[in-house]
Amino acid sequence: MMLQMAKEMDATRAENLERSVKEKMADYIDNYYRHGAHFRFLIIEFAHLLGRNYWTRVWIIQEFAVSPKLQIRCGQFTIPFECLQVTYMFLQLATHEISGRLRKQLGTGDWMNDPNITILSSVFMSGIPSADGKAPQIMGMRQTYQNAGPEAQSTRASLAHILASVYVSGTLGATDQRDRIYALLGMAGDVDALELRTEYDPAVSCETVFTSAARAMLTTGHVDLLAFSQFSVDRRQKPPAELARGLPSWVPDWRTSILEPYGGRILVSGETPFVASGKLAFKKPQSFQNDVPKDCVKLLGFRVDVVEAIAGEWGTEPSLSSLEERRAYLSDIEEFCRRSDAMKEETGVDVYLKSSDRQDARAFVPVAGQGIYGVGFRGRATQAVRDGYSLTLDDIRRRARGDDPEFDLRPRDYYHSLMASQRFRRPFLSAKGFVGLVPSNSLPGDLIVVFLGGKLPYVLRGEEDVKEGYSFVGEAYVHGIMYGELSDRNPVVEEIVLK
Repeated sequence: MMLQMAKEMDATRAENLERSVKEKMADYIDNYYRHGAHFRFLIIEFAHLLGRNYWTRVWIIQEFAVSPKLQIRCGQFTIPFECLQVTYMFLQLATHEISGRLRKQLGTGDWMNDPNITILSSVFMSGIPSADGKAPQIMGMRQTYQNAGPEAQSTRASLAHILASVYVSGTLGATDQRDRIYALLGMAGDVDALELRTEYDPAVSCETVFTSAARAMLTTGHVDLLAFSQFSVDRRQKPPAELARGLPSWVPDWRTSILEPYGGRILVSGETPFVASGKLAFKKPQSFQNDVPKDCVKLLGFRVDVVEAIAGEWGTEPSLSSLEERRAYLSDIEEFCRRSDAMKEETGVDVYLKSSDRQDARAFVPVAGQGIYGVGFRGRATQAVRDGYSLTLDDIRRRARGDDPEFDLRPRDYYHSLMASQRFRRPFLSAKGFVGLVPSNSLPGDLIVVFLGGKLPYVLRGEEDVKEGYSFVGEAYVHGIMYGELSDRNPVVEEIVLK
């Protein structure tokens, strides 16, 4: 009850703060609404500033975050960093408020007699400063670092968290590829525990740096760093010859664009719904790393099942608007759910601990059992996902008949946006009857495991009782085990070597 009251107080405080900010900014926003040409000039020029190549260098992040006092210089002009940040925040608020007013005006037809509305409308078809760009992200990382205080190393973000924040869904430039790690070490709160140091000896390759950093993070408890090793998932594009992988299968390649893992910000405590390992916390193997080759890593985990069947890859259409592709994706999952139901009837054994998991599988698996709340935060799938699934099926049937869609498409579009996050993954059925999603390069016979302390299951490849180690394939969504259900069944924990 106390926790609920605290949450309600926080929500009320946030609402009051938002209302206060809007009231104080109302006059400024009204002014820009009345002077569309001025607003258009300001927002487009600011977008050009944030779109400069300057923001794409990896060293910029540390320079911005660590400096106690920061001045921004462009040409002959210099301003404090705080002015840049406040301007960005104001323009985000102004564009949100003005776009809302425009939608109302366009709906009434009054806009035809107001040339100012035409000017403002053109703004939203040009360069609005976007929260997806690197500049706003760098501003946020500076604020996080500075809020922790210059001496508060223990409360700063881990290196694993920083790497994920920087390289998911994009990458930054570095002349020396080793700087993709080195340039961020000064910001990490766990750099001493990781025992990582910059070393620009020509004999130390980029691959060596990536591997050493990955091993240090994995063996200090950041098991879900594995979710960022996605090289073989890469997306219809071969990397340039100079980026030939040369890495163990379990090491993330920070030179390539990395997709967001299941559950979103899985390396930030409390910001993902999943905890596949449940009560089984991270623990180092007894013999640890001494008896494995230097390009291998040893972790403790338990086996879940073996992949039995895999369907076609989802998300090959860039726009994800193909009716046939959506229908095929949902049909494949429906077929695997039917086969899982048949296994239960035949054996009398249900792999799902809760009957609701079996009932929800058809709706939850296509979106990896998650919903989106606020600005991109991932949470547990709710009734909104079930509603979106039903409307998506109805929309597919209507379109097949040539009928008009439902008037309110928001639940369907919400579900489509969640489906879009699962690009380059394949539905699968396991030998025991689990249904879920695996990387596009998975094969029948691959092993699904959960590592102690891990939030996600992972797919491995290798022979039974393999001695030299398994090849790492990628992360997985296995419906019915994502919240630690298997940890309550006392699974057999074993040492697992990745090569």
